[in-house]
Amino acid sequence: MVETTQSVGLSDLNVTLPDVAVVLENLPPETASALGTLITILQAVGIVLIIYFIFLIFNIFFAIRRGRMIKKTYQKVSAIEDKLDKVLESKNHKKSSKEKKGKKGK
Repeated sequence: MVETTQSVGLSDLNVTLPDVAVVLENLPPETASALGTLITILQAVGIVLIIYFIFLIFNIFFAIRRGRMIKKTYQKVSAIEDKLDKVLESKNHKKSSKEKKGKKGK
């Protein structure tokens, strides 16, 4: 006996979902009120999640800007540090040459 399998795609399925309002009308009142509360809670959670995602997008944007500003500041500080090193190096060089001249004159 040979069995053949046939694949069924989603387009081949004809499934219709019932209308939510019709389902709620046919439920007992206790269950319908509990589902109504559950739906309200889920809507509130959805709104909070949407607000949180918007907050995350803004936070990412400002973090990128902050990172760029920190990088620019670091580059400027590094340049100032290099200039100060050159100034101190030349000042130390002049000071050591004066000391050598002072020792030779004695």
